[in-house]
Amino acid sequence: MEISTCQFNDSYFPIMDGVGMSVHNYAHWLNRKYGKTSLVAPKVKGYKDLAEYSVYRFKSVLLPGMNPYRVGLPLIDTTFKRKIKEKHFDLLHAHCPFVSGQLAMKLSEKLDVPLVATFHTKYREDFKRVLNNELMEEFLIKYTLDFYHQADHLWVPNKATGITLKEYGYQGNYEVVQNGTDMEVPEKSKLLKYRQRGLAKVGIDGKKFMMLFVGQLRWEKNVKMIIEALRILNSLDKDFIMVFIGEGYAASGI
Repeated sequence: MEISTCQFNDSYFPIMDGVGMSVHNYAHWLNRKYGKTSLVAPKVKGYKDLAEYSVYRFKSVLLPGMNPYRVGLPLIDTTFKRKIKEKHFDLLHAHCPFVSGQLAMKLSEKLDVPLVATFHTKYREDFKRVLNNELMEEFLIKYTLDFYHQADHLWVPNKATGITLKEYGYQGNYEVVQNGTDMEVPEKSKLLKYRQRGLAKVGIDGKKFMMLFVGQLRWEKNVKMIIEALRILNSLDKDFIMVFIGEGYAASGI
């Protein structure tokens, strides 16, 4: 018996981050192995979805101070609301507590189907940086916890994230469900070819010792610690090149 599932998140292609990639992997493999799968996320102007599963987009605008992330406007998107109203799902999975998560919560109540929620992110750090207001920060933490307390099942990707959730004040139970990956290590011949292409892309000949960071350029990713370590190496007259690849609010400080 096939089941129809739907993933919800506020970040998704073409915005590349760990949560967005996890959401894609869930949708991709559930769609291939267990039944028809859909995904709900903000619309990004000019981007065309190519996934083999169904993607439903709602209108959005850039989130101030959080480029390239977006804030969704599904309530004014009549086309999106009509499409979702016509669908029936057996199981919903929300990956954030905000716009898409609230959509998932309301839909689970309307359809009377279970809602799984995954806590991926240390939201408090984002609230502090963007708002710089302790009262608003605490309000949003309570808002976040209220969402996760209402979910039928709560997952975290690792034990450390579960500890963070408890530190925020979460009182319920959760299950550790690790984020998987289907990336394969290429053969040595292909690996060398990829290395040469990568070096050419960043304009480096590869003769010096090189270190590489690929990901969201956010201080929460310990980018500041990497920079401090590089300063120490530089003071020791070590000959190296450090390459940062990604985007985010910390890019200007690197």
